[in-house]
Amino acid sequence: METSLLEELSEQISKKASIISQFLRSNSYPQPSFDRNGPIITLPAGAPQEVRVARQSLIDASLKIFQLAVGPAEFLPNIAVGICYLPSLTLWQTSSSESNIEFSTSIQLVSNGSAISTSST
Repeated sequence: METSLLEELSEQISKKASIISQFLRSNSYPQPSFDRNGPIITLPAGAPQEVRVARQSLIDASLKIFQLAVGPAEFLPNIAVGICYLPSLTLWQTSSSESNIEFSTSIQLVSNGSAISTSST
């Protein structure tokens, strides 16, 4: 029987979460938590490359499994429910030189149907 994409992503999430948890536990760092007094940083700045890569893979797989679980018809309504930040990053080239790139960030705070927008360049 072929493994589904949901199952593959679930396995990836479990493996990457274990790598991160084992690193935190073995170095006496607190585990991520929703507790009010939980840590505000998941990994310390000096975490090994392997652990930082595991964290990024965990984030990527988590977003993919969320999108698969809700499907395209529910994805946008789900990210707008309650209070959430919807970052919108726009990157454009301002001249022919590749080193001259400007970033524009706009963040929209959505709460109960009302929106407050902020932007910076």
